[in-house]
Amino acid sequence: MRTFEIALVSILTLYFLVLFLQTENRPAWFKWIPIVALLFAAVQALLEGMRWPMYIAFALVGVIALYALLGKIRNNKPNQANETPKKLKRFLTILGAIFGIILIVLNTFVANLMPMPVLAEPNGPFEVGTTFFHLVDQERREEATANTTDARSLWVQVWYPAEETESYNRMPALPESERFMGDMFGKYGFPCFTAEYIPSIKSHSYLDAPIMSGNQSFPIILYSHGYNGNLSGNTQKAEALASHGYVIFGIAHSYETQISLREDGSWLTRTDSNSVKLRKTAKATEDTMLLNRVDLAEKQMRAIIGDPINQKPEDRLIFDSLYHLIAAPFQDYLQIRAADLGSVLNEIEQMQKGSRESIFKGKLDVSRVDAYGASFGSPTCALFSATDPRCLASVNIDGSQLGILYKYSLNKPYMLFVGQYGWEDLQHNDWENIGSASPYYRIAIQGALHGNIGDQLFSSALTRKLGILRMGSIKPNRVQAIYNSYLLAFFDEQLKGKEQPLLKGENRFEEVKFKEY
Repeated sequence: MRTFEIALVSILTLYFLVLFLQTENRPAWFKWIPIVALLFAAVQALLEGMRWPMYIAFALVGVIALYALLGKIRNNKPNQANETPKKLKRFLTILGAIFGIILIVLNTFVANLMPMPVLAEPNGPFEVGTTFFHLVDQERREEATANTTDARSLWVQVWYPAEETESYNRMPALPESERFMGDMFGKYGFPCFTAEYIPSIKSHSYLDAPIMSGNQSFPIILYSHGYNGNLSGNTQKAEALASHGYVIFGIAHSYETQISLREDGSWLTRTDSNSVKLRKTAKATEDTMLLNRVDLAEKQMRAIIGDPINQKPEDRLIFDSLYHLIAAPFQDYLQIRAADLGSVLNEIEQMQKGSRESIFKGKLDVSRVDAYGASFGSPTCALFSATDPRCLASVNIDGSQLGILYKYSLNKPYMLFVGQYGWEDLQHNDWENIGSASPYYRIAIQGALHGNIGDQLFSSALTRKLGILRMGSIKPNRVQAIYNSYLLAFFDEQLKGKEQPLLKGENRFEEVKFKEY
């Protein structure tokens, strides 16, 4: 809950608690509480903005203000007989106080279930701008639709160092439509109107702000989201990197993201896809079964082979055969997603030359390109880095390799984040030929689960306790600080040639286990 929301709830709680006292024992300032509550409600609505989880509190403010007004009118008519017996009036007062406290508890519960998060400010020297664009790659057919003439099109969000932001609007942290977020909330059993406050959650990026002026050109970082994910989960990481002088291109993989935009401005979701050709197993339940089989196979093979990083050639052949058997549909789609990164990088090169109109002409250093992904976006970036010479290095944020690194040698710098499950065994889930990467950094974060990889805009103590979002015990801002620090150190080392103490064993975070192979 936000500052004025907490203040408003506290004032209302105080009011209803005082009602338990006899009239003659109530303090003199009690009569001013309805006026103070009205003032705080007005200030909260103006400065912080109203949101539906606080509607109960606003309704209670109106009730106590009306009750106080009626009492004032009644007191101004001394000749009017008091028709309510004293004992009944006392009973109704106590009943009203109990009911009011129950409503306040309910309001507080809902407000914390649907928190109003504040994203951490980027700590670099630059302000951050953001913009969007579409590209249509006429060289690639869209395999997710039944239309055989459909070309692959992508929606891309860019974060970059901005010259100035004063006269520009801050973007919502979730640029997706309020209507779609309402639909998504509905799938989890919440009424669609519960998404009404989503646009009020602000990022620290300014829409279409001018890019930093001067002769400086900026390194490029590509981002790939997770399975059925979206770009908004990357906002804090992208803003942090952009504030330190990087241009980040986040790709919404069409028909596999929760939502993106078509070129005509209409919304595009996974339900628009005819994806049978993409996924030979095709059913969402089978995806889960495949992942479970991969996990089981890993445990069995690790018991036989031991250290996954120092595998013998014959051991790798066993793993390769295993993945061809159980992970083929994932590998098919990884090829498409990796090609998406290639299409965007082709477009970036056209922007840099000025062949495509954009604010990025002459501002992009296409000789310095890295990539990072979250979850399913991680093997996407590893595959892209392994197969496209333009990509110099990649980062995996809590994603399985899905067998791609047996067929494609990864002889480039690589960083891999794992969560709590890798705390005791730092090599957990590392049963591929990653050892050829140089340098290869591995980071385990204590208290982090898979749900901690994104911006955690709907994280609260309650949702974590109920296990709704598969989040660990680590605080959202803390885990973001860890991700941002190591990402910046890795990219500064690889793209700017700066030596990084954090990558040489400096222990800045007690929740982190770090190892270089």
